[in-house]
Amino acid sequence: MKFTKLKTNVLFSLVLLILLITAQNLFAVKYYVSPTGNDITGDGSEGNPWHTIQGAIDNVVVINGDTIIVMNGTYIENVDVNKEIIILSENGYNSTIVIASDTNDRVFEITANYVTISGFTCYGSNKVWDGAGIFLGNNTHHCIISNNRSGYDPNHKNWKGIYLYTSSNNIISNNICNYNDEIGIQL
Repeated sequence: MKFTKLKTNVLFSLVLLILLITAQNLFAVKYYVSPTGNDITGDGSEGNPWHTIQGAIDNVVVINGDTIIVMNGTYIENVDVNKEIIILSENGYNSTIVIASDTNDRVFEITANYVTISGFTCYGSNKVWDGAGIFLGNNTHHCIISNNRSGYDPNHKNWKGIYLYTSSNNIISNNICNYNDEIGIQL
C-alpha cells in the first residue's frame, strides 16, 4: 500500500512539473520590431511593431521564453540588453543589420544573464579600444550568441567582433567575425 501511494505521489509530481513547464512556455510572448514600426504607438504585435530593438526591450515585462523578433531591415542604434530575453532576426544576418549610432561604442551590450542574440549583422563600433559588435558585460552568464556576423568588409567593421568581459558559461557558436580592427572573438 505504501509503495503504491509513493508511486502515485511521484507520478503526480512529475505530471505537475510537466504542466508547469508547458504553461510557462504557453505564456511566453513574441514581440516584433520593424523599421516601419513606432516606439510610441506600437504595441509590439506583428501588426503594430515597435521601431527599435531598444524600444522593444524597454517595453517588455519579461516572462521566461519571451522573444523579440526583429524584422528585416537596417537599424541604427546601440542596444542595451538589460533583461533576460531572446532577440532573433526574422531571416538571419543577411537581412537584419544593426549599425552602432555615433553616441556609443557597442552595437549590442549585454548586461543581463540568460540572453540570446541570433541572426544579426552588426558593425560600426570601431571608434574606441573596447568597441564591439556584441559585448557581454561584467559577470554575464548563460547567454547564447549564435549565427551572427560582426564586421563584413573593411568599411563595415568593429574594434572587436564579440567581446566577453569577465563573463562565463556562455555559448558562442556559428558566428562570423571578419574585418574587425583587433580581434574577431575575445573570450
